[in-house]
Amino acid sequence: MGSQSDWPTMRHAADRLDELGVRYEARIASAHRTPDRVVAFAKGAQAAGYQIIVAGAGGAAALPGMIAALTALPVLGVPIETGALKGQDSLFSIVQMPAGAPVGALAIGKAGASNAGLLPAAILALADEGLAARLAAWRAAQSAAVAERPVEEELGLRGSEIRVRQSDELRRTKIIAIDHVQLAMPAGREAEARAFYSGVLGMREVGKPANLANRGGCWFEAGAARVHLGVEKAFRPARKAHPAFIVPDLAGLSDRLNLAGRPMRTDGPLEGYARAYVDDPFGNRLELMQPDKPLDDQALLASNADHSA
Repeated sequence: MGSQSDWPTMRHAADRLDELGVRYEARIASAHRTPDRVVAFAKGAQAAGYQIIVAGAGGAAALPGMIAALTALPVLGVPIETGALKGQDSLFSIVQMPAGAPVGALAIGKAGASNAGLLPAAILALADEGLAARLAAWRAAQSAAVAERPVEEELGLRGSEIRVRQSDELRRTKIIAIDHVQLAMPAGREAEARAFYSGVLGMREVGKPANLANRGGCWFEAGAARVHLGVEKAFRPARKAHPAFIVPDLAGLSDRLNLAGRPMRTDGPLEGYARAYVDDPFGNRLELMQPDKPLDDQALLASNADHSA
């Protein structure tokens, strides 16, 4: 990428590669400010064992084209969204390469960066059966997370039971009310939050309360519970202190979690519940509890958790 400011976008490519187990290296090299660094990297990339280069740049966005002129390796270009022209300048610079110096241009911003992780994986998977299987599983999880019909109620977690264990992590897992839990997430990863909490767990995303309109993050509802994934610069996941949710079908949810590459871990029963744990994409731990006997609607309300610490 051309600068540190490009990393919030380019990290989405890195995230996809991490999820698929593809080795990569992230570097900063500016076509305008560090041209010698770009030349040295591009000319030596093939000998160093690289197979595909993904270059993200904004504005004049010369980096992908400059690299493509210096190496025979495939080069993919990610246009970084800019303040002046919203990334259109970056896109035109990358997509309009002259004949003989090809650059595979992707979409502007985070979507393009995410695909810039998936596309190299798909290319490499042509000669790697293990990677091909992982990519197929990733795509299957994406498909499984899409509902066939819109629904008013959440698909997975129906009610909530907020249980907080005493630990030094209480300051990072805030109980706003008995039916409201706040967890932390790093900046720039809202799409992952939506894919997991809404697409996999089946929570319904809701708008931010008016008095918290300026607070970053995502809001979800599951029955009586409201979960806020708040953006924190100094991010540390909550693990010892964590929320627990009542789940009507633990086995069905387990299948969806497996498809998403986040298998849950079972635990011993507690007070008439079967229990399991799963970590969200940011390392926050969630407890999933299925009652031995069906509960009526009132029992699924947050008041069912009055015994919580």
